[in-house]
Amino acid sequence: MFVLFINFQIYNVSLSYLIAEKKLGTAADAGLSVAFFAAGGFVMGLLYGKLAKIARNCTTSVGCLMLVVSFVIIASASNLNMCYVGSIFFGMAIASTLPGIFINTGMSVDTFSAGMAISAVTCAQNFGQFICPFIVNPLSAVISGGSNVITCFIIGAVLAAILTIIMLLWGIKKNIAY
Repeated sequence: MFVLFINFQIYNVSLSYLIAEKKLGTAADAGLSVAFFAAGGFVMGLLYGKLAKIARNCTTSVGCLMLVVSFVIIASASNLNMCYVGSIFFGMAIASTLPGIFINTGMSVDTFSAGMAISAVTCAQNFGQFICPFIVNPLSAVISGGSNVITCFIIGAVLAAILTIIMLLWGIKKNIAY
């Protein structure tokens, strides 16, 4: 959850800067992107049961893959509509990863310890959100030779791709075990 929320926070911190840097729109347009993000989460909320039934323990990896797609679309956006599409995928990514993480956290311990385990995961989530700019922004500056918001999204895509592979291997192993 810590690594995932470092990645999630890239969108929250950097999208408005990307829209301004590429001269795609205004602050209001960045706000509308957040509305598309919420719409993507809503759509995935409607589809999550079907996805979880098909992918079983690989559902989280599907969400991480959607995160890769969203970051690539946003990083390569040449217009605001591409940012909106990337935002929809981002919302779908969050709505498909979080339930699986919390469900698996609760199931990994006894009933008595589930609340504490979920609390620990939530603490990791919040710490990941806090620490994101302190990790991603300096890394982006080193890679790009200065301040480049597009590099933040590329870092996010690479990190999400690594998470996709890890979660896919874990999910396949767990699916075979059942």
